[in-house]
Amino acid sequence: MNHNNKVQTFLQDLAFSNGKNLQIVEKILEICLGIYPKLATDIKYGGIILLLENQFVGGIFVYKSHVSLEFGKGYLLEDPHKILLGNGQFRRHLKFENLEDIQKLNPSFFIQQLHNII
Repeated sequence: MNHNNKVQTFLQDLAFSNGKNLQIVEKILEICLGIYPKLATDIKYGGIILLLENQFVGGIFVYKSHVSLEFGKGYLLEDPHKILLGNGQFRRHLKFENLEDIQKLNPSFFIQQLHNII
């Protein structure tokens, strides 16, 4: 993956502090970039933000025991199984505690919808 220096440093630091969550972050980034090869990443708000066509669409944030994939306008995303978390006005997120959660929660379904909400 080709990330800017700030994202590379963030990932390297994560490798030393929380290898399990690094694997989750790398898998989520792989999925995002597989769907949107021109997706830009940067570091802001303490995590990796995702920019599509120069518009903020979400971010990946690392906590001690989980990784959160946040969608800035998540309230607009189709969520037929009601798995998105959050009840604020706009933002919704998915919470990953292990790699198996990626398959279970299917973030691709939500990521594929991002072009509809920019």
